[in-house]
Amino acid sequence: MFCLDEFLKSGAVFSLGGQSVILAWGKPKRFTGENELDRNIPAYYFIDFFLKAAKPWIQYPHWEELTIDDLLVLLVNELHPKANWQIGHKQVFEKSFDRLQKSFDKKILKKAVPYIFSYSKDMMTSSRLKNCLLNGLKNIQKFPGILYGHWDEILGIIGVTPETLFTHQNVSSTVETMAVAGTLPTNCNLVDQKTIHEHQIVVDYIEDALKPYGTVKCSPVEMLQLSRFSHLKTPIQVHLEEPFNFSALVSTLHPTPALGAFPKEQGMVWLQDYQTQVQRDYFGAPVGIIYKGNAYCHVAIRQVQWNREGMRIGAGCGVIKESQYEEEWNEIELKVTAIKELLAL
Repeated sequence: MFCLDEFLKSGAVFSLGGQSVILAWGKPKRFTGENELDRNIPAYYFIDFFLKAAKPWIQYPHWEELTIDDLLVLLVNELHPKANWQIGHKQVFEKSFDRLQKSFDKKILKKAVPYIFSYSKDMMTSSRLKNCLLNGLKNIQKFPGILYGHWDEILGIIGVTPETLFTHQNVSSTVETMAVAGTLPTNCNLVDQKTIHEHQIVVDYIEDALKPYGTVKCSPVEMLQLSRFSHLKTPIQVHLEEPFNFSALVSTLHPTPALGAFPKEQGMVWLQDYQTQVQRDYFGAPVGIIYKGNAYCHVAIRQVQWNREGMRIGAGCGVIKESQYEEEWNEIELKVTAIKELLAL
């Protein structure tokens, strides 16, 4: 039976895109690869952005599948003081923006995603975590998104992401993914060329990356409507001509230009350099679960990370040659505000 107190001390959560939420709790065991996992229980995948963690797979001794409505009944909103937040790295972002424009001029890069963090010295308490879960669940009832997270009594991460890296059903030979890039005001029907260009870079990257796996099909672009803003979204499928491999697909697709930089080889050099200035840890990393033989992997954005020093919220924006600094910084601030609202922080 689900134990809320134990879950809040050491647990993991992953929603499946419908009404199901997979909860786990207790002392976790960590594993290096899929072949070590107990296939009878949920296996969570949490790894850093640069895929360096030796044991990214986590399984717990206790788990339960609940509906969103059932879980909402158990999560009573608790009043607590609002956290104090301060956005950091503005100078880093500004200098990076200028350097990226020079890189675009020299045709070294075509797109990159600089990011910042907003910091709070307030701690992630059990009541704050409960409210994060409560608000996150209510959000995914209204808007597209996946609730994800794992934590112990010292550190953790929780968020609601609208971006899928890939999904695969065990009875299917098809992998589904999506290109999500380009940020617009909510209910915006006019899309400028800059946004279309930024989005198309991501579509082309994913399509090219998946061609070795089989036949790739891109659906028409659509609008992904969220609470504070919208994104362009292109659903993409690949019909596999070889057995499905979770780790191989992560390595192939991650990071897409939606959260990384393009072209990929030169982009990784830029990302590693930016990391020396602003350590990202889980921000934009792959997060996933294997449950009942089905695999789900998403991109860890719209999230808060925490440790003994406090909490931090990450936000980034896609920069291309046509980008304007003030517009991109305003987008960063809007995203930070939206995440605070999303997670009741």
